[in-house]
Amino acid sequence: MTLINNALAKGELRAGVPLTVVAYRYGRRAAIVFAKQAKTPTRAPYWTPTEDNFVREHLSWLSLDDIALRLGRSALGVKLRYQRYLDLRGASKLPTLLTAEHIAQGLGVDGKTIHALMDRGLLP
Repeated sequence: MTLINNALAKGELRAGVPLTVVAYRYGRRAAIVFAKQAKTPTRAPYWTPTEDNFVREHLSWLSLDDIALRLGRSALGVKLRYQRYLDLRGASKLPTLLTAEHIAQGLGVDGKTIHALMDRGLLP
């Protein structure tokens, strides 16, 4: 029974139940032990120059989700970083980069056709 109570106490603390309530339900000692483990960081770690360079180099070639996955950050965090602090534009906003829509207009086909060719790996 103690193992189950410990698991419940730990889960409630992680869910945000106040320490006093958990201590009353499951015992003061268990609540204090799990309260120390349940703390989560309140702020994401600072960006390193290596991460900034990775974003600069891969923004036009990888999706935000892929960049975020490789850096261990959220896609929103990556987007905010390159917009606010790195002063970069998204890949579709670069004047020198052809988008799938530009290629479709030039070829006189629908944009979905170009996207399908890209998904199949026939176009980079």
